[in-house]
Amino acid sequence: MGAIDTVRPGFEALKCVALSGERVLPADAAGWFDRFGERIRLLNLYGPSETTMTKTFHFVTAADARGRSVPIGRPMPDTAVLLLDERGREVPPGRVGEVHLRTAYRSLGYHRRPQETERAFIADPTRPGDDEVVYRTGDFARLLPDGTLDFLGRRDRQVKVGGVRVELDGVEQLLREDPSVAEAAVVSVEPDDAPPYLCAFVETGTGTDSEELRARLSEHLRAHLPDGAIPAVIVPLELIPRTISGKIDRKALTVPMRSPARPDADAVAPRTATERTIAGIWARTLPAPVDDVHTRFFDVGTSLAVISVLARLTEEFGVSVPLADFLANQTIEGLSNLVERLLLADDDDADDLFGS
Repeated sequence: MGAIDTVRPGFEALKCVALSGERVLPADAAGWFDRFGERIRLLNLYGPSETTMTKTFHFVTAADARGRSVPIGRPMPDTAVLLLDERGREVPPGRVGEVHLRTAYRSLGYHRRPQETERAFIADPTRPGDDEVVYRTGDFARLLPDGTLDFLGRRDRQVKVGGVRVELDGVEQLLREDPSVAEAAVVSVEPDDAPPYLCAFVETGTGTDSEELRARLSEHLRAHLPDGAIPAVIVPLELIPRTISGKIDRKALTVPMRSPARPDADAVAPRTATERTIAGIWARTLPAPVDDVHTRFFDVGTSLAVISVLARLTEEFGVSVPLADFLANQTIEGLSNLVERLLLADDDDADDLFGS
């Protein structure tokens, strides 16, 4: 008798469990294989209601549990999956495209909603002149080298932050790769008086060092994402709120006004006029005010905000801060010392000019 039979007696006849409706995460698959092994097969299904549910399938493997995502697999019989770009052209393998489904088993549209029906059920752009209709899912995927489909999220889960297009599901996926993160939710925040930014909520349970986790996650994200896609605020939670059906309740997530890079007890407030002026510049440029002169700029901001900060430093102090010097002095304290050195150098140049 195997370990699984000892843990779950009565499941001896169970051969397969099919999952649909929510994406299967590698952590879910890892938990399954740790508990049940490979005797009971795990089937990942994908398909919207508009095409009468299941349209792709994938038998989950132990290798999927070690990957970044669990594929949604290959098309079911009598189904074609088209990955199209914004112009209706098929994308090559490995490139991201919107999922369009061609199947005879689809609905005729939305009841008494002709405009939505027209937007979603469209003429097949790959077959001009044909009467064939395909369903535009609003989901994004790419074709992997082994021919399976990798689901990447919905069209309405894409946002633009500082001109950079960000797939929120992709950011969440990277956050879940940390062993301390059981679940993640990323939201776009658009304050009235500051540039938009991303806020990440991570479910960690209890006993996790929040500051160490923030630093580790930020470093991991920087290795895979452009600056604009990195959350400016990371909020560890014991439990992420969920709806009655078990899905993440994004409306219940409360975005904090600020997220200091270190505990408040250790924070050092601006002490000099120069530091206070620079803190004011950061507050007008970054998504959240910074009260600690030792906070690194890229812990709370992105490269897109650097240009604004440099311009405002010139406007406030009348000195030009080289980008390389800014990158070497990313804290309010370091930047204050740099500005004061530049001001002093300007005074020395003026003395030389007038023979003083």
